[in-house]
Amino acid sequence: MKHIRELPTDYEGRIPSDGDAPNPWGSTLHVFLPLEVDYSTVDQARAGLVALEDALRAANDRRAVFVGAYLTITSAMNEAIEAGEFMDADWARSYLLHFVQLYMESFRAFEQGDLDHVPTAWRVAFELSAKGEGLTLQHLLLGVNAHINNDLAIALMRSGIDPDRPMRYDDHTNVNEVLKRTVNALQDHVERYYSPALHYFDEILGNWDEEFSCLMVDKARETAWAHCLDLVDCSCEEDEAVVMRRIDDHAGALARVIATPHASPLSLFRAVRTCF
Repeated sequence: MKHIRELPTDYEGRIPSDGDAPNPWGSTLHVFLPLEVDYSTVDQARAGLVALEDALRAANDRRAVFVGAYLTITSAMNEAIEAGEFMDADWARSYLLHFVQLYMESFRAFEQGDLDHVPTAWRVAFELSAKGEGLTLQHLLLGVNAHINNDLAIALMRSGIDPDRPMRYDDHTNVNEVLKRTVNALQDHVERYYSPALHYFDEILGNWDEEFSCLMVDKARETAWAHCLDLVDCSCEEDEAVVMRRIDDHAGALARVIATPHASPLSLFRAVRTCF
């Protein structure tokens, strides 16, 4: 991937705020953003994420942190699909594409000012970026939270889990293994392009942060499956609306915990840990 430039961080892994130094982050984008939603192949989706990360980094927009991480995960998922690690490769591709589509729908709605169509968790994440505030790790976790706790159940519903729910569940849980072996590559990407200081945080904690992250994601993905079952089994639109509000409330509450000001990545991790 094209390396535009390193983004300044201090020893805690924070991007400098107005009180530290001139803030290099703009709250308003003045660049063209590739916001294609209807991808028909994983290669198209990956190319779209590459273009979006490059555009966000060029504009010094903190949303680039999650997009870069998401690109790493999408690439790893595509490799796993091509390697035959899923029982139904076509379904796994559909699952992946619906996931990307949901993110781009929220992103585009926020850019267009259509906040009624931006889930709470994504709105919290995008608004923190627009303010030019927050730790690099906060922006990463805000994206992961919204992606899994809000979007995943909907992506599963759109992909379809019937008539063979056990097989779909097996492929759903197989994703956990892909994520576990992708943690280091994801972390390396974030450290290289956004916060070199996170390397020292990782050295202090050893494998604890990776192990906790995997546990957090496993639990969140299990909750998302349960939410998907609730959505699919709804008997009417009113019931579905109730479940959607519950999903939005759950992901939104976690987003607010993550977005609360923290002095360091360690204090942030401690706060997030209390939610699991």
